[in-house]
Amino acid sequence: MKMKKKKIVKGIVVLFYMLVALMVIIGEYQKDITLLKFTKPFLIPLLSISYFLRSKKINWSYIMALVFIWLANILFIYQTEPFIFKGAVSYLIFWIIITFIILVNTRFPDKFSFLIALIPFSFIYCCVLQLILETVNESLLMFFLNGVFMTFLGAYSLANYFIDSNKANTCLLISILMFTFIQFLVSIDLYYLSMKLFRPIAMLLFAFAHYFLLKTLLFYEENKLNNNASALV
Repeated sequence: MKMKKKKIVKGIVVLFYMLVALMVIIGEYQKDITLLKFTKPFLIPLLSISYFLRSKKINWSYIMALVFIWLANILFIYQTEPFIFKGAVSYLIFWIIITFIILVNTRFPDKFSFLIALIPFSFIYCCVLQLILETVNESLLMFFLNGVFMTFLGAYSLANYFIDSNKANTCLLISILMFTFIQFLVSIDLYYLSMKLFRPIAMLLFAFAHYFLLKTLLFYEENKLNNNASALV
């Protein structure tokens, strides 16, 4: 009975997460700053609650990463250069922590697979950089560093997926692909060509990318617990 109630609570939290994400998407489409102020700050906390309910052993590094992405989310509400720069810094710290977590929980793929997987992500990143190079100013360094992490993680996740397409690697690849497309859309929207649909699409991808990243962490945890149990046998 207790397990059934917990399962219902998990479902309710995910439902609220999706509803809040929908409200944020509407706010981005309508460029309604008031709606974004009252919805966007609750998105990552709901994701954190979902993680706490599902995890058997909390990864506090992941929680710390969520704090920085939550801060970046709030800062990006205000579309002025100082806030965008501070948001980009928080976003970068998020990726530094996530990269650390991924490297700790996975094996580095062989060099050939990694280099092959690096090509498409490097191409996308260079194309975006070429488009926005003349318009970015103090945010250029943050864009470059975030791009480096996204390119590395994209190649890393793709190479690992080719080697072993298990649940964790599949979820990670889906998540990173979505995050890569988000950076592409947001960068183009901020510095090259703004279109009304760019932000809502980016927000939709953001919600699902984080959900798949959460699933990745849970699969890492499950694999680690299974390995520990096998070692005791």
